[in-house]
Amino acid sequence: MGKSQKIKGSAFEREIVNWHNNRGCPAKRQPLSGALKGEHGGDLKIGPALGYIAECKRRARAYKDLYDAIAQDDSDILFIRADRKPTLVVLPMATYESLIQELGWIPKEVGDV
Repeated sequence: MGKSQKIKGSAFEREIVNWHNNRGCPAKRQPLSGALKGEHGGDLKIGPALGYIAECKRRARAYKDLYDAIAQDDSDILFIRADRKPTLVVLPMATYESLIQELGWIPKEVGDV
């Protein structure tokens, strides 16, 4: 991975951490973006007790099909699965924000920012 790609990836990780922290939801970046694995796996730790591991991926063109699929019928949630792989759930940020409000990770009035 080139230097500009690392800078772009780190900036996106900080953006996501700041988004959570600005809403009162605990989030932090992992050392070396999780390259250490184990306890330091993943790019981010999110949620109460920082108990959820998150990966951040930012690409210029790679996710067009996902964006098109979620836009179909103005969907809130997209379920995807490759053959012989587990199902993944893709959410627009507004839907994700609503869900973590319902979980009590962020106060409802803060999430309306």
